[in-house]
Amino acid sequence: MIVAMLGICIIWVVTNQIMTAVEKKKYLLVGQLVEVDGRDIHVYTKGKGQNTIVLMSGLRTAAPTLDFKPLVNELSKNNNVVVVEPLGYGWSDVMSKRRTVENIVSEIREALQKAVC
Repeated sequence: MIVAMLGICIIWVVTNQIMTAVEKKKYLLVGQLVEVDGRDIHVYTKGKGQNTIVLMSGLRTAAPTLDFKPLVNELSKNNNVVVVEPLGYGWSDVMSKRRTVENIVSEIREALQKAVC
């Protein structure tokens, strides 16, 4: 039983790595990569307007830029819309640093300050 569960976990990890590589080639980068703490964070901006709306993903949103595309298209008609993909999501790099609320918020703030929005 343990060997079967271990085998399933290994297959899952390998499949995830392969699919990630395939999808990164399939979907071209649409925003900009901003360096934060030695890693790249993807920031996508669309639209012009007096108001800026920042969209942030929730748990399990693997590719926020793609998931939010219909909403971004609608909101960007009259606003500047920015989608930040935290480290480990979408086109952003994976981070080995501990994923605490403080670290994530700090990284997102720095990415927004560095991004050309």
